[in-house]
Amino acid sequence: MKKFLVLYHANQDAMEFMKTESEEAQGKEMEKWVGWMNKNADSLVDEGNPVAGNHTMHSSGNKEEKNDIVGYCIMQGETKEEVMKLLKDQPHLAWHSGATMSVMEILPM
Repeated sequence: MKKFLVLYHANQDAMEFMKTESEEAQGKEMEKWVGWMNKNADSLVDEGNPVAGNHTMHSSGNKEEKNDIVGYCIMQGETKEEVMKLLKDQPHLAWHSGATMSVMEILPM
């Protein structure tokens, strides 16, 4: 089976929206994520986590740079299309109109 890195993207509006959500609304959203993870447990290599505080390293040093990556997971499947089919009902896409995902194969070394 091949492994795929899935990056969750959201624009700044989505991140501000999340901060204003009530604990009850956040809990309901988390229930959707847990349900999706349970449904796809056989394909999830790493359930992932949210991410923040991006630093880009250059040969001349590093600096904090903003991007729209807000989380990740690692999935497995025979093909990228198979994994993308599993991602169609991933709650991240329905969470906010600016939410997207990137899917890329992790190549063996």
